[in-house]
Amino acid sequence: MKPLFVPAFILGAATTAAAQDTDISAMIAEEGLASSEAALAAIVDPSPTEAFALGGVRFLGALETALQARYDVALSGGLVDRVDWPVLRLPIPPNPNAAPFEAHMIIDLFSQLERDLATALPPLDSINSSDDVALQINTGDIWFDINRNGLRDRGEDMMQIVGTALMTQRGDVPDMQNLTIQFDTADAAWLSAYAHLLSGVSETLMALDPTEAIDRVLAARTAFHEISPLPTDQRGWFSPADFADWLDLMAIHAFAMNQPVDVTHSRAAHAHFLGMIEDNKIFWARVAAETDNTSEWIPNSNQTSALPLPFPPDLGDRWQAVLQDAEALLNGELLLPFWRVGSDAGLNLAEMFQNPPQFEPVSVIHGEVLLPYVEYGPLVTRQNLIQFERLVVGRSGLFMIILN
Repeated sequence: MKPLFVPAFILGAATTAAAQDTDISAMIAEEGLASSEAALAAIVDPSPTEAFALGGVRFLGALETALQARYDVALSGGLVDRVDWPVLRLPIPPNPNAAPFEAHMIIDLFSQLERDLATALPPLDSINSSDDVALQINTGDIWFDINRNGLRDRGEDMMQIVGTALMTQRGDVPDMQNLTIQFDTADAAWLSAYAHLLSGVSETLMALDPTEAIDRVLAARTAFHEISPLPTDQRGWFSPADFADWLDLMAIHAFAMNQPVDVTHSRAAHAHFLGMIEDNKIFWARVAAETDNTSEWIPNSNQTSALPLPFPPDLGDRWQAVLQDAEALLNGELLLPFWRVGSDAGLNLAEMFQNPPQFEPVSVIHGEVLLPYVEYGPLVTRQNLIQFERLVVGRSGLFMIILN
């Protein structure tokens, strides 16, 4: 399954909609996210449409703050481009006056992201299935004030930032610029699910705090460079510098895993991932009940999406089957296959989240540290995922991002 990363486009598009009396899409285009959030938050008794807009703009604000934190220290290129962590791989404009990077800034970024996402959930969760939400947005109106100057500068348009994340396995990128989409009641649960997803990923990173590992690797990297810089000429697939980047990234992950896991954060991550799946159930139930067909985001079998993508009629069923497997894993009802035991036993993922081991790489590969989590029971299979991938041939990664 594609790593959980960079759903910024979808989340951005879903949240800049038009409230009942105010064109939120145009307001964001003209004034930016911070001013739009302040205006929506000031509404004393918001309608369901306005509540959706507030939750969405707060979600966008969380992403904007993370991009600003990266811009402040020019956190891009090199190791950053090779990391499949949310937000980090999105391209940002160069900062000619960047402050020095410090290792703690990574965990600070994700800690702040999780706190900001938490503010988006209440207005979204206040929306019931019987409420009427109708928010029209133009994807071209959305931008992030990455350099904090209050102006919409080059490189700050949403599609400029997230285009690479939308690339399919075929190498093409759907043209989603300047699309008019109407988001409705079902999409509130969809966006809430995404908030839980990114929160869960952030909590997972906090559980395996990489600060010391980053500090250690960067110190050695600097020392080697001062002795004699690596040549950057290409030799085969990699230059020596490219090879060093990959090894350094592997070392950061290995060092971060070789320390006690923060149980509070691992349990919070587990709760968020289950919350994501619960919201997805609500979303698909609401989608199935829809009878309109107006510039749809994710359609049911009787609707047409405003996106330039083919949505097979049974796409929702196939994706829900994948999510059911994920839920069963998170609840310990299905087990992860493990090479050291036969087909009648596997690893209890739920227990690993609740009472995590120390994931020292050699012990994990050998299996000794995982022995307490081995149980008898049915194993999860790839069947549902394979059926989903066959349905969307060559676009599974893109649809995973869109469907959440």
